[in-house]
Amino acid sequence: VLAGVTGGAGARGRAGQALKRLGDTSKGIALYERALQLQEELTGQHSLEVVPILVNLAAAHLALASPAAAQPHIERGLAIRTKELGADHQQTAAVKKWLDKCRAQLSNPTAAGATASGPAATPNTRGSEGGGG
Repeated sequence: VLAGVTGGAGARGRAGQALKRLGDTSKGIALYERALQLQEELTGQHSLEVVPILVNLAAAHLALASPAAAQPHIERGLAIRTKELGADHQQTAAVKKWLDKCRAQLSNPTAAGATASGPAATPNTRGSEGGGG
């Protein structure tokens, strides 16, 4: 049963990424939200495993020029990584970059179109939002 929940969250997250890349970001958001719900049921709301989903969900909102919708997800991911890994950890720094991007979009909505070239939203196999894109 637990494997099914993990698989479901992972599959929905991958589907969200694919839809976002294909330009159907709204449907991608719905799949990220479902993946987040499944991951939270499996590992808890404050687990490190939810952070990549939170960041991908926020990145999708930023791609739609909705920084106000993105900000709570990024802040939550940052709080989790800061608590679990420390403020100076590279994975925490990756989420901080997303928060900076979100704040920039909030303060300058006309620059919203530049969101696609920001930090990579897609987590690598270890679940970080490192470089690349």
